[in-house]
Amino acid sequence: GREIPSSTRSFRPAEAGQDLVLTLDESLQYETEQILLNEANLAQAKDATAVIVDVHTGDVLAMATVEGPTPTQPAHVADATERNRPLTDVFEPGSTNKVITMAGALEDGAVKPDQRFTIPSEMHVGGQVYTDDEPHGTLQMGLSDIMARSSNLGTIQVAAKLGAGRFDHYLRAFGLGKKTSVRFPGQEAGLLLPLSSYNSTSMGSMPIGQGIAVTSLQMLDAYLTIANGGVSVNPRLVDATIDASGHRHEVPVTRGTRVVSAQTARLVTQMLAGVVSRSDGTGTAAAIPGYAVAGKTGTARKPPYNLNQHVASFVGFAPANAPRLAISVVIDQPTTKYYGGEVAAPAFAGIMQNALRVVGVPPDTGVAVPPLYFQQQAKVWGTTTTTGVPGSTTTTTPGATTPSSATTGPAAAGLSGPTPPDSGPVSPSGAGATVGSTPTTGARAGPAGTLTGAASPSG
Repeated sequence: GREIPSSTRSFRPAEAGQDLVLTLDESLQYETEQILLNEANLAQAKDATAVIVDVHTGDVLAMATVEGPTPTQPAHVADATERNRPLTDVFEPGSTNKVITMAGALEDGAVKPDQRFTIPSEMHVGGQVYTDDEPHGTLQMGLSDIMARSSNLGTIQVAAKLGAGRFDHYLRAFGLGKKTSVRFPGQEAGLLLPLSSYNSTSMGSMPIGQGIAVTSLQMLDAYLTIANGGVSVNPRLVDATIDASGHRHEVPVTRGTRVVSAQTARLVTQMLAGVVSRSDGTGTAAAIPGYAVAGKTGTARKPPYNLNQHVASFVGFAPANAPRLAISVVIDQPTTKYYGGEVAAPAFAGIMQNALRVVGVPPDTGVAVPPLYFQQQAKVWGTTTTTGVPGSTTTTTPGATTPSSATTGPAAAGLSGPTPPDSGPVSPSGAGATVGSTPTTGARAGPAGTLTGAASPSG
């Protein structure tokens, strides 16, 4: 257009931007993606994500997203232009939310560590019928039993003793309903009803992870608090910035706040360890030889609930007796199997085992831990593995090594292919990859949906 008479013109010269030094570890990012690719293919999932965070510093060491297989191609690592699903997509957490219910009740003294509950075959809350995933008669359960077996009915009783007001307090204290400390464009805060909007079924649904929505990192943040002795951890993606003059400016590690006592955190950690170590636990597939693992399975239906689509997850940390790393794995819309203990827990075990090796955490037993992840999958998944490419189904014998057709990408954590990036120790300073711009992969939010108290599987 034409210049306006009597107007003034001013120019501002361009300013050089800053480079960002990320906390991500290249080798961990790569290996995590390879394990997710394998799981996405095995489960024929829509997509899969995983996040690794250092319990001591909050450094995000890996944040991976893979797209699931289609009729024309196997699973593949999401393009950099895609949204960063662990921060932008929300889902109902299901049973992984039970850790907040249990921690709050223990912290307030609403339940005692040795208290036992009578678990009926079903419960009615506000006109909604709730059951456990597996039908049973009347049972007696302690708190550890409720957690290990992922009892919906036991958790609902614990929540009733805590009360709606204090339950809402702990949901928010553990970080739900607000964005995490990671500054990332398009990050979602999740969906969390205000206490004033609770209805007659809220205290049946929300304590077991229904009727609320979280991001993967939000749920991991809650477990970081337990792993850190009851003090919250502030996850971070940026370790330092480098200005136009080449000067490096460190981004400080920020201190968290106490959410629950160290004693409560220890009790909950013991319960989470039972989820993995007990023969009747829902998370036995997350076990790692030589390490004590603490974590929780999650299986939730996706809205609209009549489509029978699920989100499977596992969130946990290790070593349980001296936590160093915490990991969340979320498998979206798996179709071959859909329970968190079947789909997400094996991926968690593979990712955690590799990550502990990379950061130099020795096994509890002092015995070297073999690379078991891919060798275990044929046993976990049975006899048939489908890659997603027509005509590419491969039959294996249970106990045999998973065929290469079940895995995509080079050198799938030890299989044939190019040598992966060097897996050296991660320095305490979190030295990672340097990028020339803000680490954004899009700001499109994930599906929020209208959340209700519909029944959902436990575990």
